[in-house]
Amino acid sequence: KFRPNDSGLLYLGSSAAKMMKDYVRAADLGERMKLRKPDSLKNLINLANVHMLLRNYERAEEILIKARILSPGHAKIQKLEEALQKQKTPENLEEAWH
Repeated sequence: KFRPNDSGLLYLGSSAAKMMKDYVRAADLGERMKLRKPDSLKNLINLANVHMLLRNYERAEEILIKARILSPGHAKIQKLEEALQKQKTPENLEEAWH
């Protein structure tokens, strides 16, 4: 039985929704988890990735900043930051509109 108040299930649900490419649901569950456990690094990383997939680049950047404060030098955070910067280049943003 899924209990929305169970933080662990929120993270698992978000991660599973991302794997099923249901990014809107993944973001919703990840944001709920973030409200309950704002310092959950694995959720922040997952949530930033989901927002990038949704092209919510500003939100992804906000979340990555928080994650970097919690764990400076974390390899996954650095990889996501690099990917985010590539997505935000003018060429890629132009392609997104066509």
